[in-house]
This record gives sequence, C-alpha cells and structure tokens, in this order.
Amino acid sequence: MVCLINNITKNGVKVKKLLMVLVAAAFIAGCGGEPTFDATNQKTMKVSSDKMAESVPDAKKREEFTMALASVFLSSHMKAKGDKKKLEEELKKNLHGKTADEIVARAKEIAAKMNKK
Repeated sequence: MVCLINNITKNGVKVKKLLMVLVAAAFIAGCGGEPTFDATNQKTMKVSSDKMAESVPDAKKREEFTMALASVFLSSHMKAKGDKKKLEEELKKNLHGKTADEIVARAKEIAAKMNKK
C-alpha cells in the first residue's frame, strides 16, 4: 500500500504528503491535552473548573489548584471593585485558556505582587 501511495499523484501533489498532513492534523485535533479554564460565562467557568479539578489525579495538587483558583477569583474581584465588566476582563486575563498548572503559577505571581505592597 505504501508503494501505491508513493506513486499516486493528483494535480502534482503526492497523496502520501497529503495523507501525512491529514493524519497529523487529526492526531493534533484528537489530542485533548489538559483541560483549560473557559471564562466565557459563569456556566463555562463552573464546568471547566470542575473538569480541571477532576483531571488532577493527586489530591494534594487538586487542593492546590482549588486554592489557587479561589485566590485568583478573590484577587480579580478585589481589583474589579464591583465593576462587572472589569471583573470579566480580569477573569479572562488571569484564567481563560490556562491549564491547572498555569492557574497555580498565576496565583503565585499574584501573591508575590501582593506581598511586595
């Protein structure tokens, strides 16, 4: 079959190269990777944070993630000072698209900045 694929061409493009690209794209799309936080709205925040917590197998790390998430939420609320639009911006800046490890790291960054003040 490989020999057949190597010899077939269509419009000057080898099918083998096309198949390799398609297989690579399917592999990348199929790799779920770590779940990330979705700060689109309250529902997606709840669902994504639950999925993220469930994906952390170690209980100690799961607790660290949960505490970090709470810390970032609190910090974002304090910075927003009651302004709903600013709160959404802060949450997206600090959490959206981040993995559990990235959220823990972000919480540590925020804590370090607060300790400097």
